[in-house]
Amino acid sequence: MIHVVRAAIARPVLTIILCVLLAGLGIFYTARALTFQTSAVELLPQDRVYVQRFKQYLRDFGELNDIVIAVEASDVEQAKAFAARVADRLTLSGARVTYRIDPDAFAGRALLYASTTQLAELRDKIREHRPLLDEYAANPTLAALLAGLEKEITRRFAGRFLDLGLDDEPPRLDATFIDTLLATIDERLEREGPRPSPWGSLFTDKREERSGYFLSGDNKLLFMLVEPRREAGNFTDNQHVIAGIRRVIAALRPEFPGLEAGVTGAPALANDEMVTAFQDSAVATTLSCILVLAAVLLLFRRFTKSLVLFLVLLVSLAWSLGIITVTVGHLTVFSVMFISLFVGIGIDYGIYFLFRYDEERSLGRATRAAAEITAARAGPGILFSALSAAGTFGVLTLTEFRGIVEFGFIGGMAIFVAFVAMVTLFPAVLVVLDARSDAPGGANASATSPASRPGVRVLERLTARSRPIIVVAVVLTGLSLWALPMVRFDYNRLNLQAKGTESSAWERKIIASGRSAFPAMSSATTLDDLRLKRDAFGRLASVSDVVSVLSVIPEQQAEKIALVHEIAGVVAPVRISAGGDEDPVRLRAALTTLRRRLEIAVREAGPDAPPALRSAAERAQVLRDRLQNVGPETARRLREIQKALGDDLGAQLRRLQDNLAPRPMTIADLPRELKRKFIGESGAFLVQIYPSVNTWDRSGVAKFVADMRSVDPTVTGPPVISYESGQMMERAYFEGSLYAIVLVSVFSAVMLRRWRPAVLAILPMVLGTLWTVGFMRLLGLSFNLANVWALPLIIGAAAEYGLNVTLRHQEALIDGGPALPRSTVMAVLLNGLTTIAGFSSLMVAHHQGIFGLGLLLTVGAVSGLTASLIVLPMLLRRLSPPERVAATGADVGTRRAGARGRDGAVSSSDCNTV
Repeated sequence: MIHVVRAAIARPVLTIILCVLLAGLGIFYTARALTFQTSAVELLPQDRVYVQRFKQYLRDFGELNDIVIAVEASDVEQAKAFAARVADRLTLSGARVTYRIDPDAFAGRALLYASTTQLAELRDKIREHRPLLDEYAANPTLAALLAGLEKEITRRFAGRFLDLGLDDEPPRLDATFIDTLLATIDERLEREGPRPSPWGSLFTDKREERSGYFLSGDNKLLFMLVEPRREAGNFTDNQHVIAGIRRVIAALRPEFPGLEAGVTGAPALANDEMVTAFQDSAVATTLSCILVLAAVLLLFRRFTKSLVLFLVLLVSLAWSLGIITVTVGHLTVFSVMFISLFVGIGIDYGIYFLFRYDEERSLGRATRAAAEITAARAGPGILFSALSAAGTFGVLTLTEFRGIVEFGFIGGMAIFVAFVAMVTLFPAVLVVLDARSDAPGGANASATSPASRPGVRVLERLTARSRPIIVVAVVLTGLSLWALPMVRFDYNRLNLQAKGTESSAWERKIIASGRSAFPAMSSATTLDDLRLKRDAFGRLASVSDVVSVLSVIPEQQAEKIALVHEIAGVVAPVRISAGGDEDPVRLRAALTTLRRRLEIAVREAGPDAPPALRSAAERAQVLRDRLQNVGPETARRLREIQKALGDDLGAQLRRLQDNLAPRPMTIADLPRELKRKFIGESGAFLVQIYPSVNTWDRSGVAKFVADMRSVDPTVTGPPVISYESGQMMERAYFEGSLYAIVLVSVFSAVMLRRWRPAVLAILPMVLGTLWTVGFMRLLGLSFNLANVWALPLIIGAAAEYGLNVTLRHQEALIDGGPALPRSTVMAVLLNGLTTIAGFSSLMVAHHQGIFGLGLLLTVGAVSGLTASLIVLPMLLRRLSPPERVAATGADVGTRRAGARGRDGAVSSSDCNTV
């Protein structure tokens, strides 16, 4: 390294100019060309079948990861109205929105989507109530309707006619209909406003309200799908689209009290995570710079050189960004945080150089001589520090997951570039700054003996008490080994998002509703193959729903058409006449008779009478009492109620009658939007398989993926990609840690050449890593997909401290002086503090994954630093030979007397003595 430093300080001004020019070029190119990659698929190994199939589906079927708007309302009709308003506004802005299947595309065929059992029940129901329909249709008044109900009860045995829950026969007339009818009349008399139709339970299945809409299994959530688009020049895809959707929702929400809506889905989750990570990284980087600069100023206490050191670090950052842009071309949610980590680690090499250079200057060295001796004596430790830190990043490139590979390359490269800046640009600036302070002729006064280098008395006194240190270290290590098996790996990516993130919160709601917004995907080449796959997937316990074109192509169409023709023969002739004026006297009489029949039904049912039946009897009495005195306002409302009921029945009948001559539905009849989503350009048919298990949980997604692959080994989609990437990242965590341990152990052996110093040098790495795991258990931390690379970084930092302490101790054994000179202790301490500052700055993040990473790295850095400055010096003191093999301070002074010429140059023997 001495040759590099000599070349840099030979012409320091030229070195400075070239370095600054390169930094300017790096910043210019980065601003123009650096992009941000948010696609998880692009970060996976591209040779995997599930990756290739997913990318093939993207080309064949278009965008598969829709932005999902989830609407939650107590009333489904309110959710539908809200969805229509949102869709109208988004469509005007150019968005492609789907929230229901257009009913016009299925005009005349609605009944084909009922099961044969439902159609048979509808046929039987209409046949049974044909007299009631005919009588009411001929005279659609309230009195005629209530009288018709009373006649129905009279014509039939009450227990057979009403749904009393006493037998297993299909209910003839649910008491809920009578109760709802009477409630509608009573409430409309009390106050005006829309009320649920009582006719629905007579003519339609309750599940029909789902028809055409995307609803959760419990009907609590309505889903809208917005096709995302890539926005060129934006650091996240769809950022403005998602923000626009949220503005529309916020603007409409006051019109729909009690309703809640939010945005989720893969694009929204990726956008929210990237936006949060980007903002957190900016804040963390700023805080890291402030803390690192403050730490250097506090411990070095010289403003100019501290500021220069920091500016050199920024120059190296500009170089790194330029190299990243040229080589990788983008940052990801993983690598966007590298800057705040880099600030705390990259400054280490300049600190080692600065403290040793300052020590040599204090001993009387000239500027160039001090720089060269620093390079010769502290250079090996600085080089090892850079190689170990860059290496522990670099080992991540040996893993499979491309996102981690890129992060490892970016981090390792940035660290090495920082090292290059600190041994080229920084010495050149120091020589320029200190040139005036050199004595005339280029040499200072006679250099002081190395034996007189100052030590750190506090540390010497502390490490002299070996027994308490050993006890505490052994206890901490024992507890950490006990806690090691208890530390878990958390696969749930939702736990990494910032608390309160909208997309994450709504995805949890969707999971609670029994459905996920992320289906697995398969395909079929023929309809027969599609049916086989649909049935095979549908039989799996981990599957809640299978969606394909078959979902909108009715089964058993011939049998259903025959049943529809039977219904047509019964209901087609029915027509609703114009209703006359309501007679309150006849209405009261009909209510009185109906109440008596209902009371008979209640007595017949006994204690097991359904609540709806008891309620209907009570409502009939209340309504009769209300109509004792009918004023003009009540009469007006009665007319309105009568008309509304007649119109509603007419609409129900017309809807039924419009679907009594269906034609068979074929693929050619499907709407264009459905064809685009489920039939590819190649003619393949897409199958979407929705899980019934929580695929954000490791066991859930493992079972789901295993079940899927038992049917189709090439199944893909977000759950499969998430599962595979989680597996790869967990392996990367173990492999990266193992590679880092091997790497720094080899470096230590090469640098120290003897087994005892080499083992002692890596001891802080071992202790610091074990203690970190123990503190993870204490703090409730787990490994996750955001902090899988934490241990390699902790290993590298602790190894750096340990080797530098050991190297300086070995030098002291040869040259004399304190076992640990003040410059080395302060440099290691300051490097530890700057590393901690860089790591802890991540803890300001709202993103829980980044916060957890910062906390884990901070704990690891503190543990490694403690082991390096307390446990290691104590062991070095205890294991050192009683007699130093080095010369005395006077001998050392004599030996080095000829090392300097008149110009203050350093001889090769001086530089090579370690």
